[in-house]
Amino acid sequence: MPNLTVEGTDFTLVTKQRSGQRVYRGKDSYLRIGDAAAVSRELTTHQKMEALGFPVASILSVGSFGTESYFIEQSLGEKRFRDLFESDFSTLGSVSDAHFSDFLCVSERYLTAQSKALVTPDPENFAKGIHLDILREELPQYITSLRDKFERVLQKISGFPYVLTHGDFNPSNMYPLGVIDFEDSFSAPFGFDAICALSTVEWFPDPGDFEYVAKYRFTPSQKLEYLAMCDAVCARAGFPAVSQYYGDFAFCRAVWSTVRMQAWPKLQTWRYERFIKTFLFS
Repeated sequence: MPNLTVEGTDFTLVTKQRSGQRVYRGKDSYLRIGDAAAVSRELTTHQKMEALGFPVASILSVGSFGTESYFIEQSLGEKRFRDLFESDFSTLGSVSDAHFSDFLCVSERYLTAQSKALVTPDPENFAKGIHLDILREELPQYITSLRDKFERVLQKISGFPYVLTHGDFNPSNMYPLGVIDFEDSFSAPFGFDAICALSTVEWFPDPGDFEYVAKYRFTPSQKLEYLAMCDAVCARAGFPAVSQYYGDFAFCRAVWSTVRMQAWPKLQTWRYERFIKTFLFS
């Protein structure tokens, strides 16, 4: 249904998530509605993060609508960082200092809260969360290489505690006022979300004959500034410096980014080739 009226508020359909849950926009709020189990899972993560001081939207209401469950959250604004960065890039040729500074601020608030949200280490859940099993099915000729690479990465990042993790922490899910969308949440070592926010755009090619392309890039100095912020958060928490493990966390994000791309075959081929060259034959 393109429109719904819930609790006296009119909502317009925005998107349908991978879980099947639908997202609707109201005047100053968003409605997330769907199967009770999927909604409950995302709501639980969202509520935990809100209670722990993560910069997330406030939950305004929870309820049922027919056979479905829903929750309504506060709107965090009209433009995500991805929208702001793309606008900057089209007019300035780079992400503006002002928008990058806001991005740093939200990321630091999020990572600071995350550094205190410790959970029980669960490497199997982490592997499933990044969809390593799916990539091994899609690239069966590299099953052994993928297993060995992931085991080496786990060993290298073993100094980081496991934390409550967004799973898809990147400028598409971030606003100047906070972070949205927790359908992909799982437990992971601290550092995974941090590197996701910086590396996700690297899995989109420069403009060309692809279904999707990169519409912004970070400059080398911006990348260094972002990693310095991450390392400062780590120092305060007593963790190793994330910047020293960039390639390891980037591998994990790359696995997540490379799977389930059948609907976009040109981009899928590009990602397969880049992934294999970067991580399996480097």
